[in-house]
Amino acid sequence: MYNNEFFANPIFGTGFGYEFFDPYRRYYSVIFELSFNQKIAMTGIIGTPFILFTYFYPLIKGKILATKSSDIILFSLVLGYLFALLADATNPVLTQFEFYWPLYILVARINYLQNGNFIKAA
Repeated sequence: MYNNEFFANPIFGTGFGYEFFDPYRRYYSVIFELSFNQKIAMTGIIGTPFILFTYFYPLIKGKILATKSSDIILFSLVLGYLFALLADATNPVLTQFEFYWPLYILVARINYLQNGNFIKAA
């Protein structure tokens, strides 16, 4: 299913919100298992590096920074984001609406530790 759509539009992809036809259930939908394959089919060759960078750079940067700073909160956020990525890859219904919250919180913690501008409680 995704291979056919990817090869039909290999450069730019089909675009986000494209409804793929599910031959087993015989209807069109935007939510499927193997959502990483779906995102690659939607973004094409040009968009795939950007979406992979968006998903995996915070994971790698957070792990490096958590190891360097010995921050247990950041390490737990990295682990939680890793499990959110696994849940999104295997069952998109689990992360249908709230998938980006672990990413946002992880990036906020990385920025907090990198910038060093800690707000002191009054």
